[in-house]
Amino acid sequence: MSIGETLARARSDAGLSVADVSLRTRIRDSVIERIERDDYSASGIDLFARGEIREIARAVGVDSRPLIEEYDASRPPAGPVWGPAGPARETAERAGTAKSADAIRSVIADLRQRNWIWRLALALLVVAAVGGILLIRGTAGTAGQHVSATARHRIGGRTATHRAASQHASPAHAARSAAAAPSPTPGSSDLAQVLAPSSIAAFGPGGTSHGDSAQLANLALKGKAATPWHSDWYATPQFGNLQSGTGLLLDMGRTVTVTGARIALGYGPGAALDLRIGSAATLARMRTVAHSTSASHEVLMHLTPTRGRYVLVWFTRLPPDQAGTFEASVYDIKVFGYR
Repeated sequence: MSIGETLARARSDAGLSVADVSLRTRIRDSVIERIERDDYSASGIDLFARGEIREIARAVGVDSRPLIEEYDASRPPAGPVWGPAGPARETAERAGTAKSADAIRSVIADLRQRNWIWRLALALLVVAAVGGILLIRGTAGTAGQHVSATARHRIGGRTATHRAASQHASPAHAARSAAAAPSPTPGSSDLAQVLAPSSIAAFGPGGTSHGDSAQLANLALKGKAATPWHSDWYATPQFGNLQSGTGLLLDMGRTVTVTGARIALGYGPGAALDLRIGSAATLARMRTVAHSTSASHEVLMHLTPTRGRYVLVWFTRLPPDQAGTFEASVYDIKVFGYR
């Protein structure tokens, strides 16, 4: 039985659809379907293909080691594997799977399994094939290096290191986030209270269709430090120079008056964020009413009473995480005001 047949049968036996596996691995449905047909043209190079096989095998509950051994035995010793359309095809496919964890995990796994000579060779292969990936491994506050748009892979799924990082907020921080609402700003109403949004969605420069970790957005209202919403990770605090920001959009259901907000963050200092309010769910129609730099743990924002239906928590700079990359994390948002 081939690699693809093994994975497809295990998925079926586990009662999972391709969409289920895609959600667990952050690998596109079309890539999973190709791999189940033993077609690796969308993977680009062997390192990426191995990572995808590992992630899919983990999601469907099978041991990936014999599958990787079978894959290695069937491939050339080294070099990129291009699809029928050549490098342009690979570039498009890699850009389309930017939120998958497979590429970075495959690099890490392969480097751990080989001696120092192979580590160097594989690192050079990745840099040459992908066009200059620079791995960021610095201390908190050290700016990461630029990763090209077609080469970088932003992880939506968590590695073990990222999971540990997103859970580091202490119970004391969670307790502080349950404190009373900020006192009304001069001129605000005595009726100021917590305003419950009708919905929340991940939001990117292009709107809700381009938000990071969209399926986790509701976790930002749960108040649980151990299970926050997190953005994708990026190579630099400035989103790898790929976009202007990322955030969470709260739809209040109707126009309300906002007098303040409290935002509980899951990572240490280094974030910069804006609070934007407007009548339409676009950046152009939501104006910045408060700003915080070097934000950490809990951010309290008091503002002049402002009318609007949409409230956007918009990160313009990302804090470092414990994996050496940069991402935002939010586990509680409270909006104060009156209807």
